[in-house]
Amino acid sequence: MILKTCAYVSSALTLCVACGAHAASPVTVLDSSFENVLAAATPEVVDGPSPWRFAWGGGFASLYESPSPLYPNQDGDYLGNVFLTEEAGFAALYQDVVTIQEGTYKFTLGVGHEPDAEPSDQPFRINFEATGNGPTTLVQENTYPLNAFDSDGLTDITAEVTFAPGHPEIGRKLRPVLLASGPDAGTNPEDPRASYMMDNARLEFTPTGGPDEMVRVGQHSFDPLDWNLAAGTNANATQYRPEEPLFASQDSDQLGALTVRGEGGWGAAFYQDTTTIEEGVYSLTVGVAHDPEFEPTSAPFQINFESVAANGAVTLLGENVFPVGSASSTDLTDLTAMLSIPSGLPNVGETLRLVLLTTGTDAGSNTESDDPRAIYLLDNVRLEFEAATGGVLVGDFNDNGVVDAADFTVWRDNLGAGDESSINNAGDGLGGVDMADYDLWVANFGDTAEALAVSAPEPAALSLLLLFGASWALRRRQ
Repeated sequence: MILKTCAYVSSALTLCVACGAHAASPVTVLDSSFENVLAAATPEVVDGPSPWRFAWGGGFASLYESPSPLYPNQDGDYLGNVFLTEEAGFAALYQDVVTIQEGTYKFTLGVGHEPDAEPSDQPFRINFEATGNGPTTLVQENTYPLNAFDSDGLTDITAEVTFAPGHPEIGRKLRPVLLASGPDAGTNPEDPRASYMMDNARLEFTPTGGPDEMVRVGQHSFDPLDWNLAAGTNANATQYRPEEPLFASQDSDQLGALTVRGEGGWGAAFYQDTTTIEEGVYSLTVGVAHDPEFEPTSAPFQINFESVAANGAVTLLGENVFPVGSASSTDLTDLTAMLSIPSGLPNVGETLRLVLLTTGTDAGSNTESDDPRAIYLLDNVRLEFEAATGGVLVGDFNDNGVVDAADFTVWRDNLGAGDESSINNAGDGLGGVDMADYDLWVANFGDTAEALAVSAPEPAALSLLLLFGASWALRRRQ
């Protein structure tokens, strides 16, 4: 099943063209099957973490990629990095990982000094905070002296925190914070800073009266995710691998998951910056399903297109909302959104951002659950593009290379048809032949296949046609 929706960029005359004369070309979407993050199989969607976030003042925090690995036990190409300067300050990486339960959490992290930027004064710390549903609370601080690490490799350190029955932070989010604070110019006067490197974060949980279990930590190796994950309070975007494939059309083992709950938060999203925007038509298809145990009841699935300028400014180009009934819990349904970029749009040359999201609040269909929620599952994202020079001449319903009075006759004779095959797919791509297709004919009257550009028809002739078309359409409706 394929559902299509069109994104109108600036006005009703911005066209979504279902191209037929030239084949569309695929555009790369990284991690299109959501297989990026390796996670232990679980019987249900686990509230996964967001990517690492950064905070600093007087220092600096980032993800660090070196031309070659710095350490023999480094996992992947990237490391987490916090460094201080001789001015007082701090730098931190932090992540909201899991909902706090009764029991003990053990967080393990590989840490090293950056070669030629070794700290000389300030220690490394792992703090545990509780966040969400109120102000952030410091639960525990853990300090590791300078001699706990060196610059030859990563040394594993472990911090544990226990939440006894009745602890006031149970039910909030556990936030590990990896940080250094205070002034430290380091040991190298040629590069005055004190730098800690991190990799391979792991978190284990021992519930009260139960066996140990692993808890997922996003970007555990600090290699950046191809999809960025964003979520509001009580919502979550994550990637997870069920114990068995859920759907016959599922691509590989892992799925993307968008979770919302009955209160709080704007929703959850995956987003990715893909390609340089050109004039033409983009078509984005996503396999979407309801989680069989947590079916949405009110929150729709949505595909948005955005442009990102060189200075980071983001512009919404199109919103495409698919109601709950557009997908099911029995298999993945292909949902397709189209975006037309007309000539002269100021966003041409910027970067196209794809946003897959669910918005609003929804307690889902499973009211007996201890954690009622609504979950969309995603897979197999495909993006195609057809350049403007390769498109069908919009409004040329008889396919003779010019938009003229003869095309009005074709539209009139097929008005009400259930699909647009009778008008050569040169309509608006929304299915049936209707008044929207008439509007396209009006907007493009006088265009030719050679120019594919608007040319002004003889005013009197067009006025007569418009008057006749409007009066005829009114009689048809009556």
